[in-house]
Order: sequence, then C-alpha cells, then structure tokens
Amino acid sequence: MTTTTTTEPITTSGWYEHTDGTAGCYAWRDGQIHLDRTATSLAAGVEADAARLDVERAIDRSDSHTEVVTLEYSDARAEALLAASDDSVDAGRVVEFWGTSEAGDEWRVHLRRATIA
Repeated sequence: MTTTTTTEPITTSGWYEHTDGTAGCYAWRDGQIHLDRTATSLAAGVEADAARLDVERAIDRSDSHTEVVTLEYSDARAEALLAASDDSVDAGRVVEFWGTSEAGDEWRVHLRRATIA
C-alpha cells in the first residue's frame, strides 16, 4: 500500500470486517485508501506509543533526579527501552537498561517482572 501526504480532506472513513473476521479501518481520500489497519494493529500501535511515552518520562526522571526509575515490565516497554539504551542486562525478575542522554548525563531504568518467566 502507498501512503501519501496531502492536505485534501478525508472524504469518508470507517470500520469494516475482513473476510477472516477481523475488523479493519480505513480513510478514503482522492479515490484511494490511505489507511487500512486491523483493530489489533491499531491497539498494538497505541500500546507501543504509550510504552514509548512511559519510557521517555522514566528516562527524563532518571536523568533529572539522578536516580534509578523502576517500571512494571511489559514487552512494549522493553522494546522501547532497548531502542533507547546503550546496554541492558536481564537479571531475572528485573531487566536493567542504561544509557547516556544527549547532554551526556547517565540514566538507568529498570523493568520489574511480576513473576520470573
């Protein structure tokens, strides 16, 4: 699918059911579908965005207060921290991530698992 950026208004949008029974949404503009995603992919995107926001806040807090920030573990948070960190270590119940900010300040964020996997 091709994605384009335009200032033309969306002429119609909505939800529909795929032949496999999953729900999808679309935006129709200029005779083309510009967005076609399943409800599952939209929910995953929302979860990833929320996780990135949590991680950004935790990194900022660690940097500004010179402390280790601990969050509850989620796969989305782990992925966001892995992308942002210099390194990490899985210590069982806690996964530790650390890095250096653009200003050169060190930060540490830990993800705590409810149970050991």
